[in-house]
This record gives sequence, structure tokens and C-alpha cells, in this order.
Amino acid sequence: IRSRIGWVPSVDRSFYLRVSGLENLLFFARMYGVTKSRARRRAVELLDAVGLSDHGSKRAGLYSHGMLKRLAVARALISEPDVLLLDEATHDLDPLGSAEIRSLVSNIASQGGAIVWATQRLAELRDFADRVTVLQDGLTRFAGSVPELISRAALRSFRLRFANPLSVGGASMPPGMEFESLAADDSVLLHLSAEVSLGEALDHIRQQGLVLVSCTEATSEVETAFLELTTKEGAR
Repeated sequence: IRSRIGWVPSVDRSFYLRVSGLENLLFFARMYGVTKSRARRRAVELLDAVGLSDHGSKRAGLYSHGMLKRLAVARALISEPDVLLLDEATHDLDPLGSAEIRSLVSNIASQGGAIVWATQRLAELRDFADRVTVLQDGLTRFAGSVPELISRAALRSFRLRFANPLSVGGASMPPGMEFESLAADDSVLLHLSAEVSLGEALDHIRQQGLVLVSCTEATSEVETAFLELTTKEGAR
């Protein structure tokens, strides 16, 4: 059963730091019962898959936290498991590294693997997770799809910049849309209720004669929904 389960722990204190990354993978592969020749081939393949092919001979104790996280993912895949458990798998990784790990895991899922992904980086759930469970104090606050989770966000915020910022104060905003000025950088926050789509809001803004330069999400809808569900007021 253990050979069918891969695990990525949230901490990086589970390697032998005086030996190389490659030697660590060989050791754990043998613990999983992988043959010696297969273990070496698999270890080399996985070091390349997680972006550590140039660092396999380096002592694990010289690895950065991000490199140790990549090594942990490689170790979890060493026995080609059917079930993969990942706890904060992208912690300590830069955006590119995080995207590479998610792509690797998504590929495993597409081939029939079962993935349980625990994270506090809520934004990465969008376009990645099939189902989401929100836990708080040992209780399930939500279980469903990402769109269903986003629908629980009562308020969403977007940072807008206009070519004519002085005209914002005179704009008429209908219910469910509200501007909040940010004097520090001449941008404004647009707050939307759950009933109003961003497209509807931007169309209304255009009709008001405002020339939009940029629009970025100020608060992730997933994060907003999480807060709605886990605060005392939002918890069910």
C-alpha cells in the first residue's frame, strides 16, 4: 500500500543532508522496493522533471528551500504512485517553479492518479483543482467546485487606473458597484457584489465616459470566499 502512495511534506527536514539529491532519491527508491537499476533511471528522470538535473550531485544540505521542495516532489513520484498527497507543495517556490510543479501534478491526474493538494496559497486553486474542501478547526466549511467556492464571495475588488482619474468622482454607480479612491497612486478600487459581473461593471464605466487604462484583481475571489466561509460571520 505504501508503494502506491506518494507524499510531499510541508517541511524540508526529511532528507539526508550530507549526501546528494540523487543519492537521497536512490535511498528512498530502494525503501519503496524499486530495483537498483530502475531506481537510478527513475531518479535521473525525476531530477530532470523537477528542474534539478544540474544539481543531482550536490549535497542536499546545500540546497535552497525551493530546491528541497522540488526534491520532495521527485521523491513522492519515485514509485509512480496511484495516490499523491501534497502539503504546501509550492511553498518556497517562485511563480515559474510553482507552475512547473502544478503542471507535473496535473499530468499525473490526467493519467488517472488521485491527487490531494493541501495549500494556503488559495489563488493557485483557480483552473487547477477539480474539487475544493475548506477546513477550519477540524470542521468542513465548504466542499464543492472552484466556481461554487467563488460564488460564496459576497464582495470582489479590482484595482482600476483611468486616463482621466479626476472624472471618477462624478461617476454615477448603480447598486452593487462602488468606487473607493486610493490617493497614494491615483488608482481606485472597484467593489462588486456577487450579483454584478466584472463585464457589466466595465461596460457601465465606459458609458460614464471614463477611459480605463488597466484593471487588475485586488483580492482573489477564492481568497474572498475563503474569508467569508471561515470568519465567525461567514462560518456555517
